[in-house]
Amino acid sequence: MDNLVRVKYPELTRRRLERGFRHEKDLADEMGMARQHLNSILNKDNVEGITLGVAFKICRGLSAPEEPCAIEDIFEFILD
Repeated sequence: MDNLVRVKYPELTRRRLERGFRHEKDLADEMGMARQHLNSILNKDNVEGITLGVAFKICRGLSAPEEPCAIEDIFEFILD
């Protein structure tokens, strides 16, 4: 089974998401999909788990040079 993570701070993450992703041209489609996935998680009250790979893509999209985003800043691991 893939490692799953959960959004740790839904409101903080929602505000970052509303400010927008920083797109690199080659990542735009991938980030758009990650953004949709993250939106659906935030709208479901942080219940759904997502894979670690998607979480890293989301963090890459939310990062900016002046405000880097580490996976631990947004997600917590779900252990089974």
